[in-house]
Amino acid sequence: MQNTEQYTTPIAGPSFQPSQGQYAPDPGELLSATYLQQGGELGFVIRPTEVSNSSVVRRSPEETRLLLSIKQRQAQKRLQLNTLALRTSAAQQAFVAASSKETDTMTSATEREISWTHLTPNYAYALALAVRETAQAKYDVHHAKLTENLQSSEVLRDEVDLAHFQLVEADRQLGRLLSFFETQGIHPGFLPPIPPPVSLPIFQQDSPVPQEDEDYFI
Repeated sequence: MQNTEQYTTPIAGPSFQPSQGQYAPDPGELLSATYLQQGGELGFVIRPTEVSNSSVVRRSPEETRLLLSIKQRQAQKRLQLNTLALRTSAAQQAFVAASSKETDTMTSATEREISWTHLTPNYAYALALAVRETAQAKYDVHHAKLTENLQSSEVLRDEVDLAHFQLVEADRQLGRLLSFFETQGIHPGFLPPIPPPVSLPIFQQDSPVPQEDEDYFI
């Protein structure tokens, strides 16, 4: 088992500017690095995006509460959005039913050679009522869609808040690392370029497809 030496160095605030304003980290924050005595190299812990999405990663209490509050707000609004989506679906079904009823009334009158410009009292009342129900159902559909879209915008707003939270953390992580490099006189190089993905060859049919032998079929 390799021996390791853990040491920490105070860092200064980075000069990076996230999209929503400059972030100034607490000067008391520390960057930890593990020095492998046998290998003679430093090993750093850099949080990937998938790790930073988790609320169980060690943070300050204020940051943890902020992240949890955003996720809690997200969960509540998503539940409300699901409820509104069900209401929109129900309103659409009601609109289809109302439109079908109006069409049935028109069809019944047409079969009796009655025009909508010269209806009997019964058909006049039935068609006027069907038109009213169709208009109400159409209004309900658009109102439900509008309410659902507004709620969807609120959910998207939380996504923006969460993305900004992660952007601030990413800026701080990079700033701490560069500040540590500067204090230790470390000049990192660049990784070799990542090779492009291998593309599968496209099969091209150069020769015509051979015809099936007619004698094959019985």
